[in-house]
Amino acid sequence: MHLRKILLLGISLIAVSIITAKTPLFISNQPQDEMDAWVDSVYNSMTPEQRVGQLIAQSFQSKDVNAAKRQIKSTVEKYHIGWAYFANGKAEHHAELANYANSISSTPVAIALDGEWGLSMRMPDTPRFPKNMMLGAVQDDMLIYEYGREMARECKEIGVTVNFAPTADVNSNPLNPVIGTRSFGEDAENVAHKVVAYSRGLEDGGVLSVAKHFPGHGNTEKDSHKTLPIVDRSLASIESIDLVPFQTYTDAGLSGVMVGHLQIPALKTGNNPTSLTPSVVTGLLKQRLGFGGLVFTDALTMQGARKSGNPNGLRAFLAGADVLLEPYNLEKSFNELLDYYNQGGDKQKSIELTCKKVLRYKYALGLNNYKPVNIDGMMERINSRHAQLVLRKLYAAAMTIVKNDGDCLPVKHLENKVSVAVAGEKVDDAKVFTQTCALYTDITTHHLTEHNAESWAEDNNNASALVIGVFNNNGGTKRAIAKAIAKAGKSKVVLVFFIKPYDLADFSEEIAGSAAVIEAYEDHAFAQEYAAQVVFGGSDASGRMPVSVAGVAKVGDGVTVMASRLGYDVPEAVGLDQKLVEQIDSIANLGVKAGAFPGCQVIVARHGKIVVKKSYGYTDNGKDDAVNGNTLYDLASVSKATGTLSGIMKAVDDKKLSINGFLSDYIPQLKGSSKGVLTIRDLLFHETGMPPSLSIYEQMTDPNSYTGALSVGKKSANYKRFAGGAYINNTAHVRSDITSPKRTDKFNVQIGKNLWVGQITMDSVMNMIYNERQRTNHNYVYSCLNFCLLRQAEENVTGVRHDRYVYDNIFHRIGAFRTVYRPLDFFPEKEIAATELDEYFREGYIRGVVHDETAAFSGGIQGNAGLFSNANDLAKLCQMWLFGGMYGGERILSQSTVNTFLTMRSLNSHRGLGFDKPNFKHPSYSSITDAASAEVVGHTGFTGTSFWVDPKEDLIYIFLSNRVCPSRNNPAFSKIGARYNIFDYIYDSIKRNAKQ
Repeated sequence: MHLRKILLLGISLIAVSIITAKTPLFISNQPQDEMDAWVDSVYNSMTPEQRVGQLIAQSFQSKDVNAAKRQIKSTVEKYHIGWAYFANGKAEHHAELANYANSISSTPVAIALDGEWGLSMRMPDTPRFPKNMMLGAVQDDMLIYEYGREMARECKEIGVTVNFAPTADVNSNPLNPVIGTRSFGEDAENVAHKVVAYSRGLEDGGVLSVAKHFPGHGNTEKDSHKTLPIVDRSLASIESIDLVPFQTYTDAGLSGVMVGHLQIPALKTGNNPTSLTPSVVTGLLKQRLGFGGLVFTDALTMQGARKSGNPNGLRAFLAGADVLLEPYNLEKSFNELLDYYNQGGDKQKSIELTCKKVLRYKYALGLNNYKPVNIDGMMERINSRHAQLVLRKLYAAAMTIVKNDGDCLPVKHLENKVSVAVAGEKVDDAKVFTQTCALYTDITTHHLTEHNAESWAEDNNNASALVIGVFNNNGGTKRAIAKAIAKAGKSKVVLVFFIKPYDLADFSEEIAGSAAVIEAYEDHAFAQEYAAQVVFGGSDASGRMPVSVAGVAKVGDGVTVMASRLGYDVPEAVGLDQKLVEQIDSIANLGVKAGAFPGCQVIVARHGKIVVKKSYGYTDNGKDDAVNGNTLYDLASVSKATGTLSGIMKAVDDKKLSINGFLSDYIPQLKGSSKGVLTIRDLLFHETGMPPSLSIYEQMTDPNSYTGALSVGKKSANYKRFAGGAYINNTAHVRSDITSPKRTDKFNVQIGKNLWVGQITMDSVMNMIYNERQRTNHNYVYSCLNFCLLRQAEENVTGVRHDRYVYDNIFHRIGAFRTVYRPLDFFPEKEIAATELDEYFREGYIRGVVHDETAAFSGGIQGNAGLFSNANDLAKLCQMWLFGGMYGGERILSQSTVNTFLTMRSLNSHRGLGFDKPNFKHPSYSSITDAASAEVVGHTGFTGTSFWVDPKEDLIYIFLSNRVCPSRNNPAFSKIGARYNIFDYIYDSIKRNAKQ
């Protein structure tokens, strides 16, 4: 029979065909005989006062612990309360009070929490979870279940066994002043699914859930804390909307329902609140819906329940409640209940049944074997790595793309730059948002006001996107955004809102004029971080609007956009762990302390997420400037596989080069020579017969400037130290025909304190390479000269200088604007890590100029070395390869080209096409951990750099250091082995977590 018919016919509750109440799983899964024996034993030992007290839950302020203890002692002794919960304060105070309450009570006190968005709703020193409306956007209900499990874990850490959550109200009224974002939204089915998922997580974790506020507080415009709200809704709407979550909750076998204080004409409550109306609590909830769990009242001290001014504990009990929260006029309410009990008969029996019901739940909650909370280390356990992981998952999953015209998101064409503005908040307060945006590309950041909005937009109207983070909905913010949109020109405007969904209505016109809109729901650090990731494609966006917003969106609206660039997360999210981070910290800090390197950067990424991104030490031995994520390192030979190889791959992709093409086809000077018949493949495999390098010191020193040996390996009167443990002839000096001690029109590239080079120098270096003798045996011998020839071939076929070619075609397109040759043309010296002290050619520390001598005399742009970068930028390049040549929704290289270069291996050695690979024949010679798969590609650099990509494990590892500072003779670097050992630690972490 439908509820409508029952109520309209006004049939008495006694005559209603009672639906058998469903016993919640929390109780039915217990050993019944053992439970009943404990319940009977406890009940039989109680006084009437203690039995009545089991029905009462009382709240205590916990900021002043001593005062709270006095109040608890008085209340427990006088009223024998069965339940207690604490408002505000620190988590340790809650735990201490939970322990205290149970220490003075003869019957275990169940400790409750009103924690709708986590413990932090009451305890600010605990993890702050999203409010329900944000979670209503999450499409994967297993994440909501996982949240419930985590909440149960945290609750139990402070002694809480009951959480007055979740809110099961369907917020169908945008003007609702008290529910609003506490609700999962306006779609009854979605709310129901979230309620069950969260509650099941709580109860599977051993904490009682309490769905509230029956029969539904979502369609009110007044607050029951202050008055008795009227729910003016038809019976049909109540059935099809408000009751859906509660019925679903009941059918799922869950345990607790809290009844709200509402006046609902359709339910014939008259002027009474629902919490005090038997036809609602007993007739509707217990009999009609079949709920057999614990029924809690909302706080009976609220105005909605005490309008008459009379004690209301007994009235609530008679209505059908099992647990009475804060009965108004506690003393009188308690005495009324006690008098009722003492009348014997059915009255006494009704309280006996309820008391035993309460005790059954206490048994199920483990209070039959009560143990005090262990406060030592409690905060560390609450604020755990797992809590942070769950938080991150929830915030990431809630991100909702409301609008995405022309597939604007993720933002593309990073080569045109992006400008980010903050509206309605100070830039410093939006640091997580702006700094996360800056990880993706070169951005400018502004504080947007109505006074500067037009000029900002005009100054950036050729940017690929103008991204505006919106942090409030006041008039000034709205006007600023409107002005920016009006002057945006060709730039696409992306609006990112950190406000509640209903407030989007205030920006309906601005939203209409934008290209893309992201709803991030809350101004929280993780909301800022993941919203920025969604802007640039670092995180999936799958959220759906939990409510309708007039002029903006309907409930359920949202655009799914999958991640297409690197994201940022924690190790646990990708099958790694905190132990890995601790190991990296340990060995990196040891390396700095032992002088293996002044500083370093480490990045570990897996499954498209950077999960370790750390910097250690200083940029030089002076320890003035700490290394940070932006610090640039001289990549040395890592340049081969990142800079030169990028150019070669692009030229091959565009069919300007073939890996099977002869070198003479691309460098005419080599026609007819033994080098001319070498193929591009030969050079990439290092199978050319070329020597490892030029004898650059001899070739760049004036032979007439000295007699005897040019250099010796030990100190001597006629020799001075110039690099590492080498000593150079006192009278020797650099050639003056192809270099200059000062800048001139002919020599305009500085590579040392008093050393300048020019085109003639660069040409001379290449001529030396062209004329270098080859071995007749072309077996594998690693040679820097091969990559110098590759660079020249690339420049000849493209007609573009190598640096410009890779900037335009690769690096700027993936947002790697800090990957450069000649870094001093772009960045201040202090942002660049120093390398060696060279007292001959450079006459001082090398900083911002390439360390490698061949690359230096080539003007800093050469195929064997010269590239500077940071770990974050290199990770973008590596991930682009793992994405098969795609990045940010744009095709950078063809998948076939990427596959060829990542997979091809020489038949004569362990080398790949431009990459180093595992050397299984001679593993002791390899820089790659034995644990790595055969698919690994990467490279090392002389300055203490390396990167490795493992397609099988979907893994990227980057280590950048300046181990040659101050000298290349640095045994500590090899002894500590940080570069190698970290690689080993990563695979250990993978194995550890694969077993779990």
